[in-house]
Amino acid sequence: MVRDLSEDPLVRWQDRWYVPVGLARGPRHPARRGAPDRPGGRLPADRRVLRIVVSHHATFFINSLCHMIGRQPYSREHSARDSPIMAVLAFGEGYHNYHHSFPFDYRNGIRSWHFDPAKWLIWAMARLGLARDLRRASDVAILKAKVRVQYDRAKERVERAGEGFMEQGHRRLHEAYEALEKSIPRPAGDRAAGWPGAERRLPGRRTCRSKPCAA
Repeated sequence: MVRDLSEDPLVRWQDRWYVPVGLARGPRHPARRGAPDRPGGRLPADRRVLRIVVSHHATFFINSLCHMIGRQPYSREHSARDSPIMAVLAFGEGYHNYHHSFPFDYRNGIRSWHFDPAKWLIWAMARLGLARDLRRASDVAILKAKVRVQYDRAKERVERAGEGFMEQGHRRLHEAYEALEKSIPRPAGDRAAGWPGAERRLPGRRTCRSKPCAA
């Protein structure tokens, strides 16, 4: 659990009394508000039930369809995916691959045009002084993650191409990947963004720090 939330007294109270509050307010309040007392005055029962069903299913899309529909541009180590369609259906949570890859970032959709109401609300609150210390993954870390995924996909295509081409293809891909890594500047103190150390191992190669080990 995130420490600042676990230390919040209101969040702790809500977590402790979640079931009683839900049972007390959930069925009774909508039923009382939805009972029509005059034509066009309040929602009839069938529309009230439809509203609850649609909103609940859209919410739970986050842990179902958001792991099935879309692309994986930042990581394939988990099943989460990015989809602009799911972003609309799940109230902005559709850029789920990014969220799982950089969970500390307050954004789900990193582009200004990505549908993400929570991101826009948090940004507006920060401008009004109601939120502060918004955390974002650096552009370098995002680019690093995308390059890694593209490298893994290219390696898989080389392996499918046949064994005769595999050794040469692996070598050329590895050289291109290392050259691209070196060309990306490493920001100082970017541990929060997940920048790997110099001793990182590349798939399929034994490495000693930043150079291949001798056979």
